[in-house]
Amino acid sequence: MAIVLVPIKADKLKAWEGFIEELNGSRKADFADFNKRHKLTKHEAWLCETPAGPFVCAVHEGPGSADLIPNVAHSTNAFDKWFGSRLSEVHGMDMSKPPPGKMPERKLSWTA
Repeated sequence: MAIVLVPIKADKLKAWEGFIEELNGSRKADFADFNKRHKLTKHEAWLCETPAGPFVCAVHEGPGSADLIPNVAHSTNAFDKWFGSRLSEVHGMDMSKPPPGKMPERKLSWTA
């Protein structure tokens, strides 16, 4: 499992919401194929409103979760390129580099 927490650029919340609408709507089949190709069994994006502005918490599960971002960065698939360009637009991410700082570290887990 991988968790990514990234800010949404100040003027890009509407663009992010449009991106999510496309993934849930007109590009839903492409998104399902994307997740299968990248060996994900779960892919969630949570909008987190914080005093520092909006953030997205993305959760990726499955055998491909650890390598998702670098794999998308180097993909020649048209959907993957579109997906990466949208992440760059709304988050300012450089898909060719690891995100700055440490990756999230689990400190507590409880399961019934």
